[in-house]
Formats: sequence, C-alpha cells, structure tokens
Amino acid sequence: MFAALKLSIALAAVAFAAEPDAPIRVQLTSDILTLDPARVEDGSGVRIMRNLMSGLTELDALGKPVLAWAESVNESAAPGGRRNVEFTLRRGAQWSDGVPLTAEQFVWGIRRALDPKTGSKLSSVQCRFEAIEAVAVNRIRFLLGENCPYLRAALALPQAAPSRTPEGGALSPMSPTSGRYRMVSAESGRSWRLVPNALHFDSAARTARPIEWILVTDEATAANLFERDRLDVLSKISHFDLERFRKRGVTRESPLWATFYLGFRTDRPPFDDVRVRCELARSIDRAALVRVLSGERVATSWVPPALGGTEHAFGAGRKGKNGGPKPAGKPLLLGTDSGSRNQLVVERVQADLARRGWRVEIRTLDWKSHLRALESADYALFRFAWLAPFASPIGHLSVFQSDSPNNRTGWRNAEYDAAVRSGKYAQAEAMLFRDCVIVPLYQYTQIHAVSARVREFVVNPLGAVSYERL
Repeated sequence: MFAALKLSIALAAVAFAAEPDAPIRVQLTSDILTLDPARVEDGSGVRIMRNLMSGLTELDALGKPVLAWAESVNESAAPGGRRNVEFTLRRGAQWSDGVPLTAEQFVWGIRRALDPKTGSKLSSVQCRFEAIEAVAVNRIRFLLGENCPYLRAALALPQAAPSRTPEGGALSPMSPTSGRYRMVSAESGRSWRLVPNALHFDSAARTARPIEWILVTDEATAANLFERDRLDVLSKISHFDLERFRKRGVTRESPLWATFYLGFRTDRPPFDDVRVRCELARSIDRAALVRVLSGERVATSWVPPALGGTEHAFGAGRKGKNGGPKPAGKPLLLGTDSGSRNQLVVERVQADLARRGWRVEIRTLDWKSHLRALESADYALFRFAWLAPFASPIGHLSVFQSDSPNNRTGWRNAEYDAAVRSGKYAQAEAMLFRDCVIVPLYQYTQIHAVSARVREFVVNPLGAVSYERL
C-alpha cells in the first residue's frame, strides 16, 4: 500500500499538467526488456518500438500490411522456381536527424536480426530468405526460395527495421529513428518520452502530440492516477475496477489476437507422459473461468479464430488409452507473473485441479523474473500468453517449432515443424491438441480506459495504437 502511494506521489511530481499540448500519458504495464529493434520481444518494448522505427511496410488500423518507407514493390520469377521481391524506397527518405535512409541500412538491420548470435526471439516468424541485398541506394531485393504469403506483414516487425550500422544496438534518447517519433528522455524502470519526428513521411505524424509512457505495474495505483488526471490511457484495468469504468463510459473494447495459456514442461515428469497432460487439460473448467473474466472468450483453438484457428478437443486423434496417473508426492509448481487477473486465473486453475485430486503450488514473480524463471526454474507448468505479431497463423504456430526460442515446453516434433513450414496450419494446430502440449484458456478482449484529453483512440487487433492520431 505504502509503495503504491509512494509511486503515485512520485509520478504526480513529474507528470505534465493536463493542457491541450501536453504529452499523452500512457500506462506501461511491465518494464521494457530492451529497445534493441532486433531483440525486442515483450509487449511493452514492441509498443514503443513501433512508434520509434518504421520499416519498408507497417500494419494499419486493421492489422493489414501497407507500404511505409517503401513506395513500391515489384515481384518477379527467379531461376529454380524462386521469387525476387524488390522494394523501392520513397524519394528523400531520411532518418529523424536528416541522414539519408538507404537500402543498405535495411539490409544491415534485417541481417542482424536473422543472425542467431543476436538472439532475436521474433526472427523465427520471418520468411526464409536465400539472399538479401541492396541493388541500389534506394532498392532492396529479397530472394525467396519458398512461398511466403506473409512477407509484407513480417517486414513490418521491428526486426525488419533499418540500422545505421551493421552492428546495430539498443536505442537511446540520442539515437536517430525512422519512425513517427523520436525518444527525448528515458528513465529506466520509470518513464519514456517521445516527440514527433518532423522528417517522417506521414504528414499527420509531424504535428502529433508527444507521448509519455509511464511504468505503473500496480493496477490500483494506475486506476488512481487515471482518476486524478495523471494518466490519459490505462492499458490494463483490474477486474475489480472494470465495471465502474464501463459505467463512466471511458472504456474502449476491441478484439486482441492473443491467447492466454498454460504450458506443460513436457521434457520432465510428470508431463513427459501425454496421458497425464491430457487428463490435466480436461480437468480445467475454462467456461467457468471465462465467466468471471468479463469480455474474454474460451480458447478452443490456439490460433485466434480471426486468424484461422479452429476448435479442437484435448487428445483428439491420439491413439491409445486416455487418462494417466495423477502424480503423488510434492505439489506441481505453477509459475506465473503478477497481476490481479493472472492471479485470479491461476487460483481458479488451482481450485479446479484440487477437485480432481491434483495438488498445485503457485509461484508468482514480477514479469522480468518470470521470464528468467521460465528458462531455469523447476516449473511443471507455467502461465504465458502470445500475441500475434501480424495477421497470420504462423505467428502463433511458430512458437512451438522445435528450434523456436519461444518454445518453453520442451516439446519437439518433426512432423509439426514440417507442417508449419509447408503452410499446413490446421494440421499443425491439431497436433498441439492431440499431444496436449498446452492448455489455451482464453482469447483476449483488449480494454483501455481513455481520458477526455484523447481525441481519437484507435487500436488494432495487434495492440498497436495510432498515437499520431490522438
């Protein structure tokens, strides 16, 4: 309580007055892991990066890819059934500091993201390029050895942003940017302030209002700041406050292409036994869970339905007997990150499983600690969520490929890998349910609270807000 009050006072001291030209103050719900375009992976970092860096393409208000720094694209056949895709940059393209933006800089940025040494966790959803080259100062060519229908969408990711040097690195307030904004201040673990980039191709962005992202992880503190006009946009609302804000008419609700799930550690007992996994998955009452979570939808698929996900039953299509022995001895350890909604969900899961004879111990950590623990802790199962990077099933399905750095389950399946690579998405999704690799619990509805200072609030199904329109 005292920590929350102290944070409120500190934020109030640095918050800008509610004047028409003051920054739009947006809640950031978790700390940023990195602002390196090639390595950014968390929701907070991606939201800021989409405003700092524009690529050849970008995603519009509907999540569809449109040209950004590229003014045209041309596709042609190449020997051996391959394809050339060539993008031409806009005339006069430049960084926020006036330095020309070149095709070579895009090559540097993309190659660095694809280099395994960089450790990019989103590069796994990029197309498989046989070659990337700058064929002129303003033209970049991609050689594709296989079909990649989502190329333009994938090139909208921060991992396809340009880099001023081959080495790249994290952005700071001194860094030039290619996006609609540039960063002028950053207090790690506290706030990040962005101002319009006057040299961006989007004329609307040049006169946009500044943005200040303020880190407030405690939902009660964030709600208090919003009600005192110290925050203009709440990005996360406690289920305790939701109905009150709805009655005030300040909420904005729309679909989010994200799935909340429990993951099994399939490489260790007891969940190295598929029968045990399926038995536990069937023991969770997902419909009852969603009834206490206003606005969400039971996830009967891993891929959101809007992206082609279809309903599956746990263990469907698997040969052999159903059911398996419930583990005796010490409780199963379930790892989660903090937050009132997360805690509510895992406690409901714990109660459901207890009624079926499963003993579960919950370990709750902050977001950064939770991510580290997923790599090393002795969890039997864990809470996580996945947001589609763009409008394609590949974004969700690539998570569980054998070589994916986002696959924290230990499950490896060559048949699944082949299905994903060949575009057999329905077949791949069915395998996840057949082997009970995960338990998708619900698909999100994104809910924001928006103050009267915000003129127009538009958020796409990928969680990206058009801040230049506010």
